[in-house]
Amino acid sequence: MKKILIIGSKAQLGSDLSKELKNKSSIEIVALDHTQIELRDKSPVHKSITEPRPDIVINCGAYVRVDDCEENPPSHAIEVNALGAGFVAQASAEIGAVCVYISTDF
Repeated sequence: MKKILIIGSKAQLGSDLSKELKNKSSIEIVALDHTQIELRDKSPVHKSITEPRPDIVINCGAYVRVDDCEENPPSHAIEVNALGAGFVAQASAEIGAVCVYISTDF
């Protein structure tokens, strides 16, 4: 059985993906939303990924308030969407998990 960890599981893409995969008998889903994993903080990201030891990590977590990003300095968006994605990739690589990052053009 494959274990898949989905980050951003309550947002639009993550919730759709979780619903689609949860009925597959060959897959165990570990679903984390933004209240369970803070992408801007390396240590909790590392723990959230290395403890369940998934085979695949799908990162749907992102800071997507486009208007806020356009009107304010992008520090929060950079911390989540760039640095946080890096933390996810590093922790995934450490345990040999495939890391999938899904992004948009926004």
